[in-house]
Amino acid sequence: MESNGAAHPLFTVVLISYRHDNYCGEALESILNQDINRDLFEIIAVAKSTGAATEMLKEKSRTVPIRILTHDGFHQGTKLKLAIDAAKGSWISILEDDDLWHPLKLSRVLKLISSCEDDIVYVHDKPRPFVGDDAPDPDPVLRETDSNSCFVFDCQSFWKTPRINLCDHNASSVTIKRELFTEEMGMLQNLEGGLDTFLFAVALASGRKLARTRELLAFFRISKEVPSRSYTIGNLKRQLQGFRLIRERMGKYPVPGLDSILDYRMNTNLMKLALLGNSEETAESPITLVRSILSNPLSRSIENITLVLLFLIRSMNRGLSEKVYFLASSLEAKRRRSI
Repeated sequence: MESNGAAHPLFTVVLISYRHDNYCGEALESILNQDINRDLFEIIAVAKSTGAATEMLKEKSRTVPIRILTHDGFHQGTKLKLAIDAAKGSWISILEDDDLWHPLKLSRVLKLISSCEDDIVYVHDKPRPFVGDDAPDPDPVLRETDSNSCFVFDCQSFWKTPRINLCDHNASSVTIKRELFTEEMGMLQNLEGGLDTFLFAVALASGRKLARTRELLAFFRISKEVPSRSYTIGNLKRQLQGFRLIRERMGKYPVPGLDSILDYRMNTNLMKLALLGNSEETAESPITLVRSILSNPLSRSIENITLVLLFLIRSMNRGLSEKVYFLASSLEAKRRRSI
């Protein structure tokens, strides 16, 4: 494990490397390019024991203070737990290996938590998708007109504007207080997927304040290549495992709306799996699943309405193939990029 120069950092930046060896270097550079005093953050990278990304990180650590931890599994929770166990910072800020940060990411988060009168424990900035190697120019992406558009809420006030405040997506947009993980490290260890939803649930369960800013500070990458059917199904199943674990372990907390969030995520994944011809994860009838989706206030988006229509067509045995599902996903990605 390499040493890190920041003795008492405010932030621990966790770079989680999965399987994107060709992108990990770009992710690291977006951390190193942060417009903030270097003593305010440390970098911990969690990578495979071997591979191009690991070798790149080791080479970089000769000149840049990076602590490198290794884990060969794919489980999101295990990788993050390793980093949190070793972290020195009060705040954990996550970057996944195929995503990028705006150069002002940490300085803007620091400004928000320093200027806010509330005891904030979680910050979620607005993510923006991009395709393949077409990384966005960071300069015009940060919308100064939105710099004061920050929503502060807790688990009680969340339901006043749930669509605005729902920020359990894109882990690379999350900065969270390290102290919140004290009681949930065991669950984190067993979490296969759904990391972003886990982080949001833990923050809501704390009963303290969360903040969502409209500033575009994180960019998540959409692959140009259509992922294989087996990879997509595996990913959806890992997320389902995470959602079910969160429901099982966090039922002890009186968190208004947590069930609705998990229903939203789980039913959406179940519907996607059914579209891909994999229905063994649910015993519910198609109509019951559709009703659950449409009755949930968090589900009323163009993406989910399209998903419901495709699911109904599939359920009526009209031979909808997984190609249609991937086409719908591609169209939704293009719509998001235009926002």
